[in-house]
Amino acid sequence: MPVYLIRTGDDGPVKIGWANDAEARRKQLQVSHPEPLRVIRTIEGSWATERWLHEHFAAQRLQGEWFEFRADMATVEPPEIDPPIPWRARKKRPEKSLSWDMCWSGNPCLECRAIASGNRLQYLYLHGAPQ
Repeated sequence: MPVYLIRTGDDGPVKIGWANDAEARRKQLQVSHPEPLRVIRTIEGSWATERWLHEHFAAQRLQGEWFEFRADMATVEPPEIDPPIPWRARKKRPEKSLSWDMCWSGNPCLECRAIASGNRLQYLYLHGAPQ
């Protein structure tokens, strides 16, 4: 998922974020923005890459994910970051797994040999939302 840098006009602030489609995200932002927005750069990465860029340009932060433009925003190369997998990207429960009720009741899950121990968040962490 690419990290994007979207700039307001030619001399405005830059939003650093990440989305599946940077151009689609620009269009979403444009709806509520009076000045033209343009994607100035995309970087292959994840939310961890976005976070690194936020920290790298912290001195230029205006508010939230908006930053004062710096020329090196167009060239800076973040390090390769191997982030923990966010919950929504974890694999869904395999088709042959025990039902939600089996894991919810504390019975061992056949695929991962984990015990949900009545903790719904632990179950969601291991399997994702029930299908």
